[in-house]
Amino acid sequence: MYDETWTLVFTGHNHVTSLAANVAAVNSSVISILSVVDIDAAIEQSDTSAVTTGNANLTIWHGGSTIQPPQVDPVSDGTFSYAWDIDSIPANNGTYSILVYWTNGTEAGYREIPVVVYFPTTVVAAFDYIEGYADSTVDVSVYFNETVTPKALDGTYASVEYSFDGGPDTAMTDHANGTWTASIDTTGKTIGFYTVIISGEGFAIENATEVITIAIVDATNILTISWVENNTITFIQRTNLTVVYELSDTTPVSDATMNVTDGSTTWDLAWDPVGELYWKEFTGTDFVGAGVYPLTVSAWKLGVETQVND
Repeated sequence: MYDETWTLVFTGHNHVTSLAANVAAVNSSVISILSVVDIDAAIEQSDTSAVTTGNANLTIWHGGSTIQPPQVDPVSDGTFSYAWDIDSIPANNGTYSILVYWTNGTEAGYREIPVVVYFPTTVVAAFDYIEGYADSTVDVSVYFNETVTPKALDGTYASVEYSFDGGPDTAMTDHANGTWTASIDTTGKTIGFYTVIISGEGFAIENATEVITIAIVDATNILTISWVENNTITFIQRTNLTVVYELSDTTPVSDATMNVTDGSTTWDLAWDPVGELYWKEFTGTDFVGAGVYPLTVSAWKLGVETQVND
């Protein structure tokens, strides 16, 4: 006599021939927690004819716990369906197991599929338009956020990369509070517009992207603002505002767009080719009444650094 271990294996037809998780009629294995998932199973005989007896049992598991207690339905046409509204019960992101078991007492079938339930996210740039200089660096910053809980996404949950002007994906710096930054090298770039694509991803969270436009421009000096007469006038008096807009080498910037606003009204300034400056005449009637009116001057031109002086 010898002690031996034997394994007895029975094989037979699995009557649960297919199992799918469908979102908007599309079979999906990665699903938003905000979705309603149609769980559909086909229950068939070996000759593919529909099973018309017995009961189907659905169970959904996550993290070793039953999320959806057994749902038992009679089968009469070879199908079983269930609409799983994921966030209608307490749920988390991660991997779930969907199990369907069918039996009529003498025959049986079983099938299981995994799905990943993810949290929606957003990546938001601190500034989606940034001006910078050639052969220098431009700093960019984004905030990566999971929007259901909500929660800031740092390196514990995610990674964030950028691609500049079609270049390779490069890791951004994690500040451990949802903020990610990078200093982008502009060496070799000429005046023009360039795209930075930011990509954030992680397990069981939605991949998110943000696009930042970097404009490589000529550097300018701060605006030189003066009043030809005085900046204090009566209702019937006039005065002229003049503004010098120039490159860092003091070359005047002509044909730019320049305006001035008091917060409620905006006026355009005209270019004076003789004085190589911009100007606007004001009278007391330009304002609604006596008082002090802080003014903000803005100047910009394609390929030239924008200046705002308030």
